[in-house]
Amino acid sequence: MKRFSASSVLTSPFVRRCFRPLMRNRGSIFFLHRQHAPHAGIHGHSVDFLRAALQALRDSGARFVSLRTMIEAWNSGRSVGPDSVAFTMDDGFADQEILFREAFAPMECPATIFLISGFLDRHLWPWDDQVAYVIRAAKDVQKTVELSGRPFVLDLTTARGRAKTLESLREHCKATSLLDPYEFVTRVAAAVEMQLPLEPPEEFRAMSWETARSLERDGVDFGPHSISHRIFSRLSDADARTELATSWQRLQAELKNPLPVFCWPTGRRADFGARDMALARELGLQAAVSTIPDFAHVRPESRTEDLFALNRFALPEAVDSVLRYGSWLERGRQLLPV
Repeated sequence: MKRFSASSVLTSPFVRRCFRPLMRNRGSIFFLHRQHAPHAGIHGHSVDFLRAALQALRDSGARFVSLRTMIEAWNSGRSVGPDSVAFTMDDGFADQEILFREAFAPMECPATIFLISGFLDRHLWPWDDQVAYVIRAAKDVQKTVELSGRPFVLDLTTARGRAKTLESLREHCKATSLLDPYEFVTRVAAAVEMQLPLEPPEEFRAMSWETARSLERDGVDFGPHSISHRIFSRLSDADARTELATSWQRLQAELKNPLPVFCWPTGRRADFGARDMALARELGLQAAVSTIPDFAHVRPESRTEDLFALNRFALPEAVDSVLRYGSWLERGRQLLPV
């Protein structure tokens, strides 16, 4: 028996049509990263959940479109349509092929994957995943270490302690410009008497370029996500240009029709700025996406700025929440008086 919730009723096709004027050329762009694999310490989304969320959106009257379609509409001055929903995945992990083939493809839902080119080239694996690996694999210890001028208590004696330590380290690494993030991870590993493997463990493996080409033939769009996943606001002008230009060139060399849309690493408002958006435009990119949690919206008076900082919602872990962010419901909540 189908379960009805307040969200499913409020986002039904009839109610959607009534509240379309609230959306005003807004669309929902969701992003996710990994297939859920708790045995490997990977927190993500299961294929079954994705199918259920996509089915609920479809039943509600949402219209699945590609990010490419959204960008083309905004670049031509057209509306994306009030019920438009797009899905993206970040980084280029091997398990994203499974998510596409077993969840998105059967539901006829387009997907865009943003690739860290150095990851697929086997030159590195992302620093934030390296931190997660160290904190999960290190032996049980509790010690205080100094990292970029700040003392840190590394509490690895309990599951809760490890989770809090990981969150704290990631946030500090995003905020500091005193250490390169990969040097930061190396110091954390040394502090807990670990040596990082040169090759990523199986659970952190990248897809191959061959896999990307196969997925492209089956309808997946691919866009650049930097060479190394370093945060742009921490980079020099020369390094920012290299990260943008080289990652885009690698996709053009390996794929037939890559999407000229960049994905800012970590993607918060503090992580990229006017310099970076201007560089992206100069290099021929048409737009860029952030992780700022809101509807994607391109205003005529600030079209260029909006296109290079498109908002995206992190895909929730409950179907009702997916319906909320994939419809007028979240917009209605935003408009309520505080």
